[in-house]
Amino acid sequence: AASPWLIAWRPGNRVDSTVHMSKPMQLAFQYATNLLECLRSFSCDIDMFRTVADMSKSGPLPLSQASCQQSHMPLCHLVDQHTCRGVAHVLNSDDPTFTLRFKNMFERCTGVNP
Repeated sequence: AASPWLIAWRPGNRVDSTVHMSKPMQLAFQYATNLLECLRSFSCDIDMFRTVADMSKSGPLPLSQASCQQSHMPLCHLVDQHTCRGVAHVLNSDDPTFTLRFKNMFERCTGVNP
């Protein structure tokens, strides 16, 4: 079953609870960050994992609870630059750069947990 908990990694995220991260879990976050760097993942994904890895070392990891939990994943949460590489070309957006279009898409659609 999917967890209703989300890591509150962005400044200003609501924090409903915290979880202590053991040393092995802290290392797992660091290894995940290193793996994304080796695979040359998107810099925003690397930055997100690095932030979480750093947060896990500095104390309890903040969590927010999803306001509701879906029984299925809405299709709009699956469409982004990872699944449809040319999606930025067809977005109806006033954003002048692909970077801004991807950021806007993530923050308003795929990165939003309903």
